[in-house]
Amino acid sequence: MRTYVIGDIHGCFQEFVALLDLCGAHAAGKPARLITLGDYVDRGPDSFRVVRLIRHRLRSLYPGFASVVNLKGNHEFMMARAALGGEPGDKQSWVSPDNGGDATVESYPNVELLRDDAAWLAGLPTSCEDELRYYVHAGIRPGVRLKDQNDVDKLWIRHLFLKDRTPHEKYIVHGHTPVLKPDARENRINIDTAAVYGGRLTAAVFDALQRKPIAILHVKALMRG
Repeated sequence: MRTYVIGDIHGCFQEFVALLDLCGAHAAGKPARLITLGDYVDRGPDSFRVVRLIRHRLRSLYPGFASVVNLKGNHEFMMARAALGGEPGDKQSWVSPDNGGDATVESYPNVELLRDDAAWLAGLPTSCEDELRYYVHAGIRPGVRLKDQNDVDKLWIRHLFLKDRTPHEKYIVHGHTPVLKPDARENRINIDTAAVYGGRLTAAVFDALQRKPIAILHVKALMRG
């Protein structure tokens, strides 16, 4: 079975739907697995519709995906902390220009729906794996066994992980750090290709025979005024 892995969406609903359609066409009617790597919300215009699709409609609209795994990113973590009663500064930090939570708030019709979705997002897993690969939002801490990785690193790590070239137990598939095109290394691949900044939304396609992707699918970001 092929596995389709989609990087950071950040409220880019139309691009997300277009990429799901592209993945479905690529699967050509064969059962497939879908994994999304988190950061569904913030910065982009349609976080509400992205979350609603993932949470309520994805399985029915795309029955070709025999299984769907939605991972949590650091922006879901921030949203949940801000919406569900974290520290006083959590909301201010989340809605700041740096993090883009203000765009998420604007996309929601009311605060009750936002809090309900935030609670659901808070419960998403931070990683999953198969025989060949480990899927995670940000990355892992080098030198630590996969079973001992902590959520903070899985949601937030950057430099220490990105600069590491040593082999991991499994091939790491991640997003979190925007790049112009998929960054494929011997030990990992980054598929956050900056859709919300005008880049592309990317899906990496894997099979059961090799660790690295067998194909890369993408859609260009829409021009927005």
